[in-house]
Amino acid sequence: MGNPKLIPYELLGKPGGGFFACTECVRDKRTGLLWEGKTCDGGLRDGDRLYTNWGDGRVGDASAYVAQVNAMGLCGFDDWRLPTADELQTLVDYRRPFPGPTIDVHWFPHTWVDLSTLAWRGYWTSDLYADDPVYAWNVNFNYGNLGVNHRNNDGAVRLVRAGS
Repeated sequence: MGNPKLIPYELLGKPGGGFFACTECVRDKRTGLLWEGKTCDGGLRDGDRLYTNWGDGRVGDASAYVAQVNAMGLCGFDDWRLPTADELQTLVDYRRPFPGPTIDVHWFPHTWVDLSTLAWRGYWTSDLYADDPVYAWNVNFNYGNLGVNHRNNDGAVRLVRAGS
């Protein structure tokens, strides 16, 4: 698998031994951030689930999802949150060819990629668009770009927390 010093990600150790799977959580060795992994089981954390981003806790909103993941204690933590645009962009790998995904799918399997012509759809961030706060920034892992989306539109979510 190459030089381990060049691999930017690692699995998080479990208390008592073993490791969490990459479908649970992955640590970015460069930033120290801990990222939520995605599943493909149709459950709460399925990579194909999409959410609005009003931040008011309504059903189907990213904020309700954050609350659910924190209540379940993913990887032993209850302080998961939406990433900032800068944080989420650290996962983009611009060396990957178009069409994406422009993310390392070995470490981040089941990443939702919008293959439609809707290039503005992507993964929500916590950053609102300063010129009009009914929009929020998102990262599209098909193109690897940062864009804005109306907060009432659907987008994917990948949570983050500070590393430990």
